[in-house]
Amino acid sequence: MRPDDPPIIVDIVSQHVEEAAFLWCMRQQARWEPLHRPEDLRELEDRLEAHLDGLRIAGEPGWALMRELLDDEDEGEVFVPCVLALESGDPARVRSALAYAEDPETAEGLVSALGWLPWRVVSSAVHELLLSEHLGRVRVGLLASAAHQRFPGEVLEASLSSSDEPLRCAALQVAGLLDRGELTSRIQASLQHDSAPVQELACAALVRLGQAHLARRLYDLARARGEHPPHHQLLAVRAMEPGPQRTLFEELQRSDPVVAARAAGAAGRPEWVPWLLDQMRDPDVARQAYEAFALVTGADLEDDTLLREPPEGFAPGPSDDPEDEDVAMDPDEDLPWPDIEAVRAWWGERASGFRGGNRYLLGVPWAEVDEERLRREGFVRQVWVGTLRG
Repeated sequence: MRPDDPPIIVDIVSQHVEEAAFLWCMRQQARWEPLHRPEDLRELEDRLEAHLDGLRIAGEPGWALMRELLDDEDEGEVFVPCVLALESGDPARVRSALAYAEDPETAEGLVSALGWLPWRVVSSAVHELLLSEHLGRVRVGLLASAAHQRFPGEVLEASLSSSDEPLRCAALQVAGLLDRGELTSRIQASLQHDSAPVQELACAALVRLGQAHLARRLYDLARARGEHPPHHQLLAVRAMEPGPQRTLFEELQRSDPVVAARAAGAAGRPEWVPWLLDQMRDPDVARQAYEAFALVTGADLEDDTLLREPPEGFAPGPSDDPEDEDVAMDPDEDLPWPDIEAVRAWWGERASGFRGGNRYLLGVPWAEVDEERLRREGFVRQVWVGTLRG
């Protein structure tokens, strides 16, 4: 920081940098929060964009100060300078941004920045990454292409056979997300790979491409990895045929009711609602069971007439016990507590409108779901499950 920098400029730039990085982290977390809606994400994005605007207005002095203030220790602190560098068009700044692709610790911040900006702004940078001899750069180029729903060309097919595991994993992910059915045989080759992550991503891509017989294998691989958020597990449950789906649900009922509840919600089967209602009496499962119930039936997660106060003594997240080794945050901390009798009464008035054997999302048969309305009115988890392709 230069001695002649006006203090107010330093303070303002520092605030914009810190807030922008913090809001980026909040946005990443909010994408799987149970009570966030797409409009909440847009609000976070608007606030983030306002701080980026503040840094743009600061101009050259602001850029220099920002680079001194950032230590690039987290992805949010990578995202901020990358956005400004990429949109500047300045060759030196663009090079400095693309260099983050070479370090796995910083690459995701760059991917996010490339996805944040319009394609017309980043297309040349993405093309440069895809043509690079550095495999980390190619990986970022593939992921950025997928973020914009752009086919990256022959480099995707070549990367599906790469001996570099991170690149191969990215290629499998992108092939599935972009629905590249012509690459099926290349993807299938990775089912025999020694690496479980490679196998999992190959299964996920093929399930997205319609190979439902691989759904149980995908589920088992994702569960063994301890996947969170459970994206591949939910994709697998949704894609399963009725028989394997029922078998899995029965296994989970015995081994892990919380996971069984999530599976019931993704499956969308009204015949499993009575089990969900029973689980709402168990404090360890009640909130997840109610979320699944709402996902199937369309009950409102924020309807106070269906909710109650948390049980006495309930404390979400890590405990204050210094000897407790579990310091992980509770991903379901914000889920509401159902009033079981009120929920039973609500269901009793509506159950006759649901047909066993059909599958429902928010009270609507899957075939009749209006995705545009879902994106406007659903919670982000509901939107994610409802827009799965599998």
